[in-house]
Amino acid sequence: MLVTDFTVKIGQLEVDVRNKLAQKPDGGTVSLTDADLEILFALSVTGETMKNAEQLSWLCSNLKDSSDPNDVSYIDANAIRVRIHELRSRLGDDPDAPQFIKTFKGFGYRLVFKENGDV
Repeated sequence: MLVTDFTVKIGQLEVDVRNKLAQKPDGGTVSLTDADLEILFALSVTGETMKNAEQLSWLCSNLKDSSDPNDVSYIDANAIRVRIHELRSRLGDDPDAPQFIKTFKGFGYRLVFKENGDV
């Protein structure tokens, strides 16, 4: 387990916010990007409520389009989908058998709270 004053439980992950690390239930540690943290926090504040990409884009207000550092508008929904895909890849999460983020096709995303994949 990661031990700092900045560690929070998000779904099945122990997240060290200061060092941008996530510890998985199997003990593996994954480095996180700022975008990963924003998405995880946005999903965590929604609890067991599913959020679609548009809603997550609004919640992730600090995510910017990296191609334009002066752009202060919200990141679009497609970019959220791409970043969720990248986060899953870093976590080793399989969208067909999710351990961390469950997709409800056509509806949205939600954290997985139980080790058996139940939401």
